[in-house]
Amino acid sequence: MDEETVTYAKSQPDAAWRRWLSWPRELPLTERNLLFCFPYAGGGSWIFSRWPRALDPLAVVLPVVLPGREHRSRETPGESIPELAAQLSRDMVQLLGSGRYMLFGHSFGGFLVFELADQILKNQLPPPALVVISGCRAPNLARTWEPIHHLSDDQFEKAVESRFGPIPVPLRRDHQTLQIYLKLLRADLKAVETYQPPAEKTIPYDLLVCGGRADPFVPVGDLLAWRSTARGRFTAELFPGGHFFFRERSELFLGVLKHHLKHHLRRASAQ
Repeated sequence: MDEETVTYAKSQPDAAWRRWLSWPRELPLTERNLLFCFPYAGGGSWIFSRWPRALDPLAVVLPVVLPGREHRSRETPGESIPELAAQLSRDMVQLLGSGRYMLFGHSFGGFLVFELADQILKNQLPPPALVVISGCRAPNLARTWEPIHHLSDDQFEKAVESRFGPIPVPLRRDHQTLQIYLKLLRADLKAVETYQPPAEKTIPYDLLVCGGRADPFVPVGDLLAWRSTARGRFTAELFPGGHFFFRERSELFLGVLKHHLKHHLRRASAQ
């Protein structure tokens, strides 16, 4: 780190980064390859439960816990992607500077990773070896769907089922849990539906985008449009399946991801 970054790091509370992770970790994590994973709207760290074993010992998988989820359930969910990214860059500066790291985000998490990468650049923090954005349309494209985050509770629930499919029966039977989930999902969708970064915003890092060939929300062309945001090396990988292809074909996806992580970590080590 340069002097300015060190000063910035020392100004942060020592334990601020801990609340963002799904389980306690002790510093230093030096000489470890860290993979920070950001969920889709309404998702949590459980999405990545199979990843540590699949990617061990190549990378330490660190699912990021956003406000309103899991041990942070009493916190108000974030409704702004830039604000969430700014909080992350402030609180996690120790981890971002402790060793080689990479960023992964799916859908809503993809926008958050893109914005976080921009914050990393602005704050002159150590760069990620690789940014991976999955199941997410390029941010400089015009929105093609109608916002639903502003609807009444009944209308919002109907719109969610119409757009994303029926709510699972066990969740519907648990009224309290359902309301918590819908509140979280509404906040995440508001963050996505109101996210309008400058069209010229780009990041200077290597970018890997992944998508499902049959994704009804992110057509292949919208995924490949990320190329215009990348000033580093750009790579795209397409998989069988829909929006949640990385879960539908998890073994295939994790094998491809591991290949790319290994390649970019080797390049980072050589620099």
